[in-house]
Amino acid sequence: MKHFGCAWYPEAWPEERLLTDIRLMKEAGINAVRMGEFNWGRFEPREGCFAFDDYRLLLERLHENGIAVLMCTPTAAPPKWMSSRYPEIRKTDCRGNPVYDGNRRHACPSSPGFRAFARRITEAAAHAFRSSPAVFAWQIDNEIAAEAEHGFCFCETCRKRFQSYLRDKYECVDALNAAWNGAFWSGDFPSFDEIDPRSFKRVVRKAEYAQFMSALYTEFACEQRDILRRINPDWKITTNSWTTFLPDVAPDEIYAELDYASCDTYVGNDTLEFIHAFWDYYRNIQGTPRAFTVGETGAWNPVTVRNDAYGALSSWAWDALAHGAENLFYFRWRQSVMGEEEHPAILPWSGNPGLAYEAVAETAHAIRAFSERHPDLPLPDSKALMLVDRLTGFITKFRGDYSFFHAVVRMNQALNEAGVLADLLPLQKASADILARYPLVILPQTEHLSDTFCGTLREYCRNGGILFAQCRLNRLDEFGKYRMEAAPGTILRELFGLRVDESCEIRRAVDFREFEYNGRTVPPDNRILEVSLFGETAGLLSFMERPVPEGCRVLQEYSAGVYQGAPLFTECGNAWYLAAPMDRRGLALVVKCLLKQARIPCRKVPPKCQRIRRGDMVFYLNPTSERVCFPDDGVTLSPRECRCVPAGDAEEHVPPDREMGAFV
Repeated sequence: MKHFGCAWYPEAWPEERLLTDIRLMKEAGINAVRMGEFNWGRFEPREGCFAFDDYRLLLERLHENGIAVLMCTPTAAPPKWMSSRYPEIRKTDCRGNPVYDGNRRHACPSSPGFRAFARRITEAAAHAFRSSPAVFAWQIDNEIAAEAEHGFCFCETCRKRFQSYLRDKYECVDALNAAWNGAFWSGDFPSFDEIDPRSFKRVVRKAEYAQFMSALYTEFACEQRDILRRINPDWKITTNSWTTFLPDVAPDEIYAELDYASCDTYVGNDTLEFIHAFWDYYRNIQGTPRAFTVGETGAWNPVTVRNDAYGALSSWAWDALAHGAENLFYFRWRQSVMGEEEHPAILPWSGNPGLAYEAVAETAHAIRAFSERHPDLPLPDSKALMLVDRLTGFITKFRGDYSFFHAVVRMNQALNEAGVLADLLPLQKASADILARYPLVILPQTEHLSDTFCGTLREYCRNGGILFAQCRLNRLDEFGKYRMEAAPGTILRELFGLRVDESCEIRRAVDFREFEYNGRTVPPDNRILEVSLFGETAGLLSFMERPVPEGCRVLQEYSAGVYQGAPLFTECGNAWYLAAPMDRRGLALVVKCLLKQARIPCRKVPPKCQRIRRGDMVFYLNPTSERVCFPDDGVTLSPRECRCVPAGDAEEHVPPDREMGAFV
């Protein structure tokens, strides 16, 4: 790991304290800080009057102490003078009222005035720090988001730009009406000028506006990138993104324009399955596996009733390293004495080191020592690829449906518990060459595929690749409408040897944010349909389809429910299909079957734990409070223990298959 650091806000603390902070950071093994993302009001206290001297002096002191700086553009928090003097820079809510300005992210992304101010502060800061040897990279803004805090902007400027966006995309209003199913509820628009996003209730229209907003914020980030690169071409440039698979600003678009990816992941043991999937995604967000940055993570454990609670900080940091993180920044150095985000930090508000400081220091020294011994450790080499579709994310988000989010996480969890680290790739980045690198490709819930990419999948299977798809496959067109033909469309219908006309819900009134595997209480009105799967019992979750065979082999039928006797799990050559999302037990059986077909080694890994190979080293990670065993490798770990051993010492073999031969 190159940089092990924290977010630091020196402007919030007395000047006489800052050298003490730098000394404590150095003693803790912290070799990088992230600074400046909310400091616009001090950088430009009055319009056109800039003040960077305090930061320049701090950069010198940090560099003298071996601490590098990830400098940030401060555009997430415009100063009070701006919104008071230029109220038009503020977002407008759906009722036509300007949003309040006492928080952050209140500026309209379409506002010419705000964009000009943002360019000016970026250029001024870049010139001020361009010669500092402390600055190794820049973070643009902070957690760029279109909805957070204040929701989308619905001002007249955004409305006009959205209308232009629609004209460019659809060319004529008749094409837009067809795409948006305007025939229903007399929903046709007579002209583009009639379109007002404040009135949107339909899912497809909301998703369209979200994608428009995403494009605006990507454009906004690129403006700052261009300024920074012009002033110092040697700087690396990133931004930090939200932790979600339900996009607000599409990360695969924005990181295509930047040097590396950075994600914010506040880890807790109840969210580890999701965090693992998210790290696997960000390792591949730019199209090929690359090291990434954890831009923010917590320096605390939300579960403090255990006496080893702070020990989790170490296991989580090692976990990020094993997944491919090359930089990690805790949020934050010192706990705020007032205002937003008063949660714990490395130091409490008193500034006196305590348990969190000790845990972070121990972890920093250990990880930096390991990284010095293994400076060129390659990224994990995965044999399984999961494709994550942004359009499905947008559509399901505005349906209020978390099934897509869960499909990705649960499938990744099942692979992890079989000892397989998957690469999660944005579908928009996939190509025939990329697919060919993997013996197993997974579509966890992919509701739209182009005909061209369907042909790519067909060739992948013809060339020997194993393709697995879970329900809802390709049932929507590119605008988010249900296709007027049987799913999954002509090409995939032939490939999978089945068609799907009928489907139904299993659960009612479900809060899909509840994960059944993390021990939280399941809402009482949930419905789980129990069925037989290869002689064992498995639960079907939320949704099920009724496939009609057209050449596929039925491996398992529904043993209960309205579709009893219909196919549940099928295969047709190298294409495998599961007609309903399954619980952990069911997915474990399905994944073990797929791995055998793809000839990928399968090992039993305890829940929440990880076995990750990077080059000639194998990481065994136990973030839990229990002693665990990796039976196929003969490795036992104590609570919170992380161990890295040479690959030659780990048993590199495919364990004998004891269960699956009867049905494959």
